[in-house]
Amino acid sequence: MTFNELEITNLAGPNNNPVPVGSLGNIAGDNIQEWAIGADPTSYHVYRQVYDQNGNPLNGVYVDINNDNVINSADRVRYKKANPDAYYGFTSNMNYKNFSFGFTLRGSAGLYNYNGVDSQAANYASVFNNPGDFYTNTSTDLLDSEFETVQLFSDYYIQKADFLKLDNASIGYTIPGDKVDIRASLTGTNLFTITNYDGVDPEVNGGIDNSIYPRSRDLILELGFTF
Repeated sequence: MTFNELEITNLAGPNNNPVPVGSLGNIAGDNIQEWAIGADPTSYHVYRQVYDQNGNPLNGVYVDINNDNVINSADRVRYKKANPDAYYGFTSNMNYKNFSFGFTLRGSAGLYNYNGVDSQAANYASVFNNPGDFYTNTSTDLLDSEFETVQLFSDYYIQKADFLKLDNASIGYTIPGDKVDIRASLTGTNLFTITNYDGVDPEVNGGIDNSIYPRSRDLILELGFTF
């Protein structure tokens, strides 16, 4: 297990002012993260979402942080981070008579992702943007948020992304012979992921999830001959 803690102690900009980073890749000024003195470099910079009495998010309604009765960039705050607090893993190899078995578990804890897939697509305006032609597909998160329009900077989309993965596992058997030993083995990679993250894969570089393309799962059968 490796524990991880990062903090910015100096910035090269004027007066060490915060620097917007972490582009969402669709509009100008769409940075979802911010570098600031004393903060983790992957800290998110978001509006605090307001919810109704039933716990449902309200479309376009955010906390007025500075109490000036106007919601603008001054009301965005640093909230959570993409860097994990800890990385961990466990590997084991076992042998019994002619059998062998091995596996590798790997995971991270204390990290959060920005679900950019849901933030840009899970709203009614995106689904019905081609009236009379076709409807755009989206994620099931729309059934929970029921957002009318795109809510790019809401902390609603900052989601806990702790995970545990079975990276690989293999089982083998050796058939001894008078002149030739035969070994057969089956190896699988990316076999399962345990996580509460809503996206396809919680392991996202930099914490900004703009992809729905999953990692492949492979099975390999091997035969070996020893003369």
